[in-house]
Amino acid sequence: MEGRQSVVVGEYLHLIYRIQGMGRVVKASTLVQRLDSSPSTVHAALRRLERDGLVNLNDRKEIELTEEGKESAAGIAHRHNLAEYFLWHELKIPWYLVHTHAHSLEHAITPLVAARLEKYLGYPKFCPHGSPMPGIEHPHTSLLTLSEVSTGTKIEVVMLDESIEDEEDLLKYLQDSLVMPGQQHMVQERIDVAHTMVLQSENGPTNLPYNIAALISVREIADHDSLSFDPS
Repeated sequence: MEGRQSVVVGEYLHLIYRIQGMGRVVKASTLVQRLDSSPSTVHAALRRLERDGLVNLNDRKEIELTEEGKESAAGIAHRHNLAEYFLWHELKIPWYLVHTHAHSLEHAITPLVAARLEKYLGYPKFCPHGSPMPGIEHPHTSLLTLSEVSTGTKIEVVMLDESIEDEEDLLKYLQDSLVMPGQQHMVQERIDVAHTMVLQSENGPTNLPYNIAALISVREIADHDSLSFDPS
């Protein structure tokens, strides 16, 4: 039972850490929605986390990780990201599935195994979805959301919002459309009436709703730099 409780605690800490890492506020209602749990279950878990000194609730009922909570959550995130990287790069698990499978592995990876795995993988700086490993600052300081990009602009996908990682069907669509970190696209068209943009890549055109594009961070490619494919 204690092992299962530790897994549940880890799931809460990891999710809070991921959401806060995107600069967002976390409340109990956030966790109810994201974990698809009942309010009573979430409140019971939060009481335990607060009792154990891992979270605090401020006057606005916002959940904040304590220093101990941040350290624990960062360790879980690190093991999770290493597991994702290993599954994708070494075992060739499809990109859209690695997040789900990494959840099953992260709690079984000991600090010793994590250190050896990190060395074996060549000390990766980012997870397959573009998020920096804990403690690493993102090298791109002028990122845009894809929804902000104008027609005719060349872009490279850099990072996905953490909320997308839990949506396997959406990740599968993005994988099939090459909307993945490191992939290049041309914004071919913006259709405001349909709240949709059309991207052109080596796989052809892709339609992407604005609300999804708003969750994808990109960098612009300079006009004088060529794309990795012919957009014509």
